[in-house]
Amino acid sequence: MSVIARKWRARPPRRERGFTLVEVLVALIVLAIGLLGLAQLQARGLKFNQDAYTRSQGTTLAYEIIDRMRANRDNAALYVSAAPDPNVACDPTTSSPAVDLSCWYDRVTTTLPGGTAQIVRQTDAGGNPTEYYDVSITWVDRETGGTTGQTWTTFP
Repeated sequence: MSVIARKWRARPPRRERGFTLVEVLVALIVLAIGLLGLAQLQARGLKFNQDAYTRSQGTTLAYEIIDRMRANRDNAALYVSAAPDPNVACDPTTSSPAVDLSCWYDRVTTTLPGGTAQIVRQTDAGGNPTEYYDVSITWVDRETGGTTGQTWTTFP
């Protein structure tokens, strides 16, 4: 054999030890970090979804009492109350401001975490009552433990 033929003859491959193991470990670390990020996104999504659900429940409850006030315009002023009357039972078959408020307050406290509500009649600059009412509903935020709420203004 000539010198040139020996020079270009294929050599057996060198054995590289541990290189593929390092690649696998790096890939696993990258995958683990990606999965942790995905889990964080999922947890945040669930939290925001719960907050949105609670807020929509508060909105539904506010519009419920506003609709009842509009249906009973002549007695809308009787819906103004700081707290429910414990002597009035919730009876959905009868309709009066006291019964409506009793049922509504029950739903606010059972539907919303730490839910409270208040209906206030607005007054003008001279202190005279107007035809506008503020419906305020508050609840406890599950994550921070602080109070969150919203106020709706209505004209029956």
